Amino acid sequence: MADGITGRRRARGRHGGVARQQWPVTPFLELNPERIKLVLLIAAPLLLALAAWYGWFKPGSLGDASRKPTRSAGLHATTTWFLAAAGLFAAQVFGAAALLGVIGMDASGATAEAGGEAAFRKYAVSTLAVYALVTPAALGVMWFLARGPTLGGSGSGGGKDLRLAWGDWWRGLGWSLAVLPIVTAVSWASVQVAGAITGSPPDMLAHQTLKMLTEHRESPWMWALIAAVVIGAPVFEEVFYRGLLQTAMVRATGSPWIAVLSVSVGFAIMHNGVAQPHALPVLLALSVAMGVLYERTGSLMVPVMVHVAFNAFNIAMALHAVG
Repeated sequence: MADGITGRRRARGRHGGVARQQWPVTPFLELNPERIKLVLLIAAPLLLALAAWYGWFKPGSLGDASRKPTRSAGLHATTTWFLAAAGLFAAQVFGAAALLGVIGMDASGATAEAGGEAAFRKYAVSTLAVYALVTPAALGVMWFLARGPTLGGSGSGGGKDLRLAWGDWWRGLGWSLAVLPIVTAVSWASVQVAGAITGSPPDMLAHQTLKMLTEHRESPWMWALIAAVVIGAPVFEEVFYRGLLQTAMVRATGSPWIAVLSVSVGFAIMHNGVAQPHALPVLLALSVAMGVLYERTGSLMVPVMVHVAFNAFNIAMALHAVG
């Protein structure tokens, strides 16, 4: 398989026997990360032009202070949304530390540098344990806010857009096909700028987790880390950033655009350290896309699935490129 995909057909030989003949199938059918990136780069401006044609980037396209928010931001007072986000953040920080202490690990396991098998096992187990704790907590908070007693105002959406509608997974995957070319184009531009500034190409594995996965691809603990990154992280982060913080900002400002942009800046900044600087514009673009989709679709499942697809795609490309 390393030297290409081939096709085969049987042909009659001179003496009536069956001879086997081979010919190369077009190399475009091979799983080539560079070729995939080229296709995505070509698709990105076309998708952006289409979005502009339909008015997606107009200042009032997501609603503004003169119109009621399209989602359930009015179910609760502004302080309720911010307090819920603060409580979930505290659960992640302090609850995760307590859980790691119970299972005999310290919090450094979640930020350990790449090392031997023991270090990777600690990193994988601690990361999975943290998301096993905070992801159900995040879903519980959203369930309560959607169905619990309202503390201020009432939302016309009835809180449905605060819960994960599992039937919307296909919509999220469909939108991920539109988002992926755009973030790939931003990634390409960011790499070019970083290379021009530093004088050398930046590391293509721009996230600590990707490096650890590629260095320990034979470890059975790799799958625990992949499960945490592809499932746990998207659900928790989308509930926290989109479901709580973005809704809080919509409630506070009356402008979904201000909410999307401000939360997206925070999303990128919070990844500083685990992601290299040239990867932060990519995360900013991804977050803006997910925030816009949440406002337009009214389904939290859509940004969750876009996040899932983004993480899974990056892991697959990293493992394939290094392997």
